[in-house]
Amino acid sequence: MKYSILVFLLFVGFLDAETKVLEDKIVFTAQHKFKTIKGKVQKANYSNIVISRAANRYFAQPFSIQVNLVDMRTGDPNRDTHMMEVLGYPTQDSVQLNILKMEETSSAKEYKIFIEAKINGVTKSLHSIATANEKDGNLSVKGQIKILLDEFQIKAPSLLFFPIDNIIICDYEILLSI
Repeated sequence: MKYSILVFLLFVGFLDAETKVLEDKIVFTAQHKFKTIKGKVQKANYSNIVISRAANRYFAQPFSIQVNLVDMRTGDPNRDTHMMEVLGYPTQDSVQLNILKMEETSSAKEYKIFIEAKINGVTKSLHSIATANEKDGNLSVKGQIKILLDEFQIKAPSLLFFPIDNIIICDYEILLSI
């Protein structure tokens, strides 16, 4: 009996409480023959994030990130409206990213993040390479996701008869309490 109580207390000691997102910065970039288009996510919604640490390695339980299309801005309201339409609005009103797992790579403090992304009603698997560094007692996660428009059945919008490149680069930096 005493042994099972001790095992239970040790197990509970390894469980972590929900991790809070303190700050986030998510920017996306599209290339066009004549212009680089940059945008920013104004607000992202995170489900319960639980990050644990053991032997200087981090582990995350699966969680999700939802970005409403109306919260994606490029600085040009007409372009933003067109972007929303291209992404399936109003039928599809958000981008959903399910973070399935993260694995440490051979490089220190670098992780491969496995993602299930739903964009324009199409679900595909993606991955991201990210770094995780402690910063003032918190965890800073920084990385990049490359999204191919045609994989999500999105026709690249055109400007002056030239479409944007098929690839969208999403850079992110998220500061988490640990």
